[in-house]
Amino acid sequence: MKLQVRSQNAFKKSNKETIKLMKRTHISSQIKMAACLMLVLTGFQQGYAQQDTLIKRDLTLERAYQLELEKPERKLILPELEEADYTKREPVFSLTGTPALITGDYSPLPPPEIRSAFPAQKQFGYVRLGAGSRQAYSGDAQVMLLRKDNQTLDVRLMHRSIYGDIKNASETDVRAYTNRNLLQATYQYHFTPFDLTVKAWEAYNAWNYYGDWKTTTDPDLTSSSAIIAPEAQWSSNTAIQVGLQSKQLQQRFHWALQAKAQLFRLGKGLTHATYTPEKSRGGREREIDLLGNVTYDLSNTLHLGLDARLRQFRHRAAESFGVQALDFEDHSWFTLSPYANLTYRQWDIKAGLQVSVPSDNDEQLRYNLIAGGQTFLSDKAVFRIEAGGGIQPNSYQEGFMQNPYLNPAVRLEPTYIPFKLNGSIDFRPIRELRLTPLFEYEYTRNLPTFYNAAASGGWNDLFTDQAYGKVFEVAYLKTIRYTLGANALLVPSKWMSFTNTFRYNLFHSSSDDPAIEHYLNNNNRKTWHRPGIVYQAKMDIFPAERFQLFAGYLWEGLRFAPGRSGSIEALQSIKDLQLGGSWQATRDVTIFLQFNNLLDHRHEAWYGYKVHGFSAMLGGSVHF
Repeated sequence: MKLQVRSQNAFKKSNKETIKLMKRTHISSQIKMAACLMLVLTGFQQGYAQQDTLIKRDLTLERAYQLELEKPERKLILPELEEADYTKREPVFSLTGTPALITGDYSPLPPPEIRSAFPAQKQFGYVRLGAGSRQAYSGDAQVMLLRKDNQTLDVRLMHRSIYGDIKNASETDVRAYTNRNLLQATYQYHFTPFDLTVKAWEAYNAWNYYGDWKTTTDPDLTSSSAIIAPEAQWSSNTAIQVGLQSKQLQQRFHWALQAKAQLFRLGKGLTHATYTPEKSRGGREREIDLLGNVTYDLSNTLHLGLDARLRQFRHRAAESFGVQALDFEDHSWFTLSPYANLTYRQWDIKAGLQVSVPSDNDEQLRYNLIAGGQTFLSDKAVFRIEAGGGIQPNSYQEGFMQNPYLNPAVRLEPTYIPFKLNGSIDFRPIRELRLTPLFEYEYTRNLPTFYNAAASGGWNDLFTDQAYGKVFEVAYLKTIRYTLGANALLVPSKWMSFTNTFRYNLFHSSSDDPAIEHYLNNNNRKTWHRPGIVYQAKMDIFPAERFQLFAGYLWEGLRFAPGRSGSIEALQSIKDLQLGGSWQATRDVTIFLQFNNLLDHRHEAWYGYKVHGFSAMLGGSVHF
């Protein structure tokens, strides 16, 4: 979300004094919350607009309400390419992914029907169902329960699952499943001076620890030392989010607020062979997330703004090996970010400062400079550059979003990026083509990196060996990443489009842990489970009015992970080819067919965790 900016001398002084007070004194998290809200609400004395706007007809279900520092790209935007011709077909509302769900850095290519918006037409809902090989299922449904000129209410359901078998390291067929579900309600009300958005959702996921690196030659561990992972794992995330935002009515002053409360629960912990699984329980965490933004236009060329955010966590550790969980632990981070946007001659320039204040005594106050700019190189090219950094607090839930097979007792530490730099040239040499070469540099001080095997005599090797690689531990590495890449979009006609993305990543990692540092030094300092090369391509074709075809390909190479040999081992490259198509049988009925992993490539998404091979899915959607 991009908002304009406001600042007053008294407001700046108040912000500065509040930060010092938080750092020098031990105050409760409730006071910090109040301070955050006071900082944002200080500027709300400005008058509201007297006129209202018409209701937004673009009722988007999954439009994320994300507050962030504004990027300086309001003016210097090249003309958009002509879109492929969608006008003669009904839009498809649901999002769907490949049924062969793959974890890690791999994000499945979208299917042909990629629309997630619910336009303000006469339709009030849709149902979309699909089923395929390897017991793969997909389902979406949405109903608009209320639709008036000033308010709307809709409910959405989503389901993705696959239950097929894979062969593990012992060449034994094992069930590997993932089950994801979401129930969400969204309410919007358009007041005269501002918009209100309320969301409530329940996300329930289930999966199993099917991977390992044990072979038939590995001896079984004794019953007294074996670590037992749960047969099945589950998680639940219950949340409510309220957002308020002033309307863009040619006013100099704008503001936005968002408050979110959520409770994340993990089902089970680990246990020893001498304990029963019933004696283990996963952790839980409550999170309060408050965001605020105020902006003010001093002139047509100078805009000031302030972002504030408070994330507070209350965490109860998992109960593993029959050991009772500790008491609840509280963590919080308060971030304040004043910034300015300036237009000077041919440049749009941004500059700001981000200050992050922790509640834990063992954490440090973090400062990050934020700067950026862009300018026209010619009438066909725009150059952009941006520098920044910051803190990522990492909730308990975010650890399992990164790796669902993480040890349930692990809660990730905050990730700190002291500095990052990226630049690009947006170039349009001809009317049908857009090219964007880019570069990135990022230094991360404590990047969470996952492993389920370790060098003999090294760090934590006893735990990972006893679990046979079913669960992952985390090591925090100092990592420098250099990236060169390019994006390309070609639209040769209204009936065809090509999208290509390429990235080459070079990593250099080190560690403050002597054992891990020695291990990295002996293995060319490779970073684990992060690809060195990524290429992604997609082609959409509309051969006739009611038909749509697509083809997609993803290749990820130069992937490595700590192996049982005591050295870094190369993982197989990801090679995923997808084909599919859809046919609009009637105005409200669409049939689709999709083939995933057409090459039947059984690579490891994580070390010891192979993916499902070829799968096909057939389904349809009905709009009403």
